[in-house]
Amino acid sequence: MRRASLLILGAATLASAPTYVRAQDLVTIRVGTPGADANAMVYYAQEMGFFRKLGLDAQITKLAKGSGSAVNAAVIGGALDVGEADVLSLSAAYEHGVGVALLAGSAVYTSSAPTTELIVAKDGSIKTAADLNGSTVAVLSLVGPTRVAFAAWMERSGGDASSVKFVEFAASEMGAAVARGAVAAAMINEPALGAALGTCRVLAPAYDAIGKKFLFSAWFTTQSWIKKNPLAARKFASAMRETAAWANAPANHQRSAEILAGASGLPVAVIAASTRATYAESIDIRSTQALIDAAVRYKSLERALDLRSMIADV
Repeated sequence: MRRASLLILGAATLASAPTYVRAQDLVTIRVGTPGADANAMVYYAQEMGFFRKLGLDAQITKLAKGSGSAVNAAVIGGALDVGEADVLSLSAAYEHGVGVALLAGSAVYTSSAPTTELIVAKDGSIKTAADLNGSTVAVLSLVGPTRVAFAAWMERSGGDASSVKFVEFAASEMGAAVARGAVAAAMINEPALGAALGTCRVLAPAYDAIGKKFLFSAWFTTQSWIKKNPLAARKFASAMRETAAWANAPANHQRSAEILAGASGLPVAVIAASTRATYAESIDIRSTQALIDAAVRYKSLERALDLRSMIADV
């Protein structure tokens, strides 16, 4: 009877124990990110076990160049399976016949907590939009939301965006470029924004010219990869939604700052003190379509696109 009781107890213990996916059963997925706060969800999913719980082994590569270039090229070329990029660079690829597909939302701009702003030198003479006429401005992508938002803000504020020369910079390089006068201004995101404010100042929350809240970046892959890996695509999208909910909770901001510090090399204190990114728990089509329509107006896109045609059915 004692032996039978022990067997029953052992079976009950095993039944109630959490299920762990063995390392040899994990599906490898190669993921690329520019590595800023807005693109950091995969780091959180990795560290908090959201990928592993779903049977994914995420191999993360940081590509620091602007959000609309290096990651896109790596995913489209097959060097990576999934990446994070701004919605407009993905739309530009789509309108030129590249089969990109959005798996999940990434960063959301909110006017109440802006994580991307227009900066100028702290002791410089630039005070208005007109002061930037004829200047050089750094953006994350030459076709992305930072360029479109800057153009919209210039028009709204009395400047002439057509006179401005745009150059693509990594966010980590923007503060120094503005401070030394290599560029007159920069559209910079967190956590590089917070780190730059020692030598620079915020001129305007230029994204407000697009809207008070909208999705500006997303996790994407190619339609051909989804066709070959439908289950992995579905699991990745699910992991991103779970991660967004976790990272949006203020109670988890300190932990996410620690994780991002390890990935970015910036001090935890700098990240924790910055305005933290808001992440999309679903793709809001209406607000994101407003960004795409603005891109057509300011010549980042050649024609209007229906965002729904790019969203993967996973």
